[in-house]
Amino acid sequence: MISPLWKGKKFPMETCISGWAMLNNQTAAISNIYMEKRIPHDAYRPTFVQSLIMAPVRASGPVAALGAYWKERRSFTPEDIQAVKMMADFVGNALRRIRSA
Repeated sequence: MISPLWKGKKFPMETCISGWAMLNNQTAAISNIYMEKRIPHDAYRPTFVQSLIMAPVRASGPVAALGAYWKERRSFTPEDIQAVKMMADFVGNALRRIRSA
């Protein structure tokens, strides 16, 4: 069973990939996290993560980020990236509906 990777920990938006996705309103697909300067390597070393896709969750603007993680280094297809973006869009749409209810 996979447990939360960073339960109870906080990271400044400017120093983590989820913050980068929110601040830049862009999706990041990273094949090798240890070759990427936007990744806080020390935070990821104790985890299984080798590759990831991080997408902003938008309600009116980016309010969160949704990450998908892989234990192996891999290249991502456009379909992989689109699937994560769609999940983030679903979450954003749900948040909009909750706020307007």
